[in-house]
Amino acid sequence: MKISSCSIPNKSLLLKVFPKIDYADSYSVNLPDSLKINARDATRTFFECSPDWVIYLMKLRDKLVGIVGLKTHKNPTEKPDFKKVQFEVGEKYGLFEITNHVDGEIIMGADDKHLNFRVSIMINENSNLSQQLIVSTAVVIHNKFGTGYFKIIAPFHQIVVKSFIKKMAILLIK
Repeated sequence: MKISSCSIPNKSLLLKVFPKIDYADSYSVNLPDSLKINARDATRTFFECSPDWVIYLMKLRDKLVGIVGLKTHKNPTEKPDFKKVQFEVGEKYGLFEITNHVDGEIIMGADDKHLNFRVSIMINENSNLSQQLIVSTAVVIHNKFGTGYFKIIAPFHQIVVKSFIKKMAILLIK
């Protein structure tokens, strides 16, 4: 299973949620022809596949940034029953609030004093009717603290996203 770096698809709403984007990345994986899923299925898997080491990193992050007043997870180990969740605009899960939900794409994220971020979970239909899972991120940095914070977070972010998309694809294929 090959995870590829790609551009945010032109049809993604992620390109329209901010007037200016300071950082963006996007990763994709091709799904088997026999698999037909939607963005809700993929987003559900995103929340269900969090590895223990990512939960540990988020707890560490929360301890460190909570001191300076940034948003933190209320309880990073507490998860709702995602089989019942619809991922409608305004619903919140940890730091993630659903901001957009259209056919084929769910966008979620958070706004804080140092930066705003959005994550897009998209199912792209290829011309041969196979599907591609695409996870994209867009970040807007507000100040010098946000710049410093993101320089520290960016390498971890890329590792986490690649890990997530791989695990998501594995779980979706099962």
